[in-house]
Amino acid sequence: MATGEKTGGFTCCVPGCFNNDKCNRGVSFYKFPKDKKLKKIWLQRISRRDFKPTNGHRVCSQHFEGGKKTYMNNVPTILPLSKTNQKMNTRPRRTLIRVKTSARPANTIPSDGSSEAVIEGGKELTDRDAPLAAEPIHLEEKLEKLQNEMKVLSIKNEGFQNQIESLKFWIPLIYWFG
Repeated sequence: MATGEKTGGFTCCVPGCFNNDKCNRGVSFYKFPKDKKLKKIWLQRISRRDFKPTNGHRVCSQHFEGGKKTYMNNVPTILPLSKTNQKMNTRPRRTLIRVKTSARPANTIPSDGSSEAVIEGGKELTDRDAPLAAEPIHLEEKLEKLQNEMKVLSIKNEGFQNQIESLKFWIPLIYWFG
């Protein structure tokens, strides 16, 4: 170890945050408050199961509004995984619909009201995914429209460049004879 090199250091104890004082030099690290009520609020917000902070645990400044802890802003509110200890919503799994590869063209949605859709390769879709089959066609149209718009703007830009060159020629002459 080189002389004068710092040992140890701080790492943010908020779940999903990996800031530490060696890699993130512009980030401040704050101790847990001594006030029991405020400490309890911090622990609820951080949402770590069975967590008892020690003197070495820190919360980084990126979890406070404005990027720093102040007298009025003394509770961490920006938490990436704030719902980690809550039960996940367990909805029933959606049912899959077998897609028949038929004479119908790929990437089309049936007009007979059925919930089947044909996708290239005969992949399985749910009835919720069927509207996505038309999505590539819509995006291709949008891409073409944006490319045309870019061409028009490029032509306008060339016109402006020509006007600038013309002005560079005429302005000195105006001052010379004016």
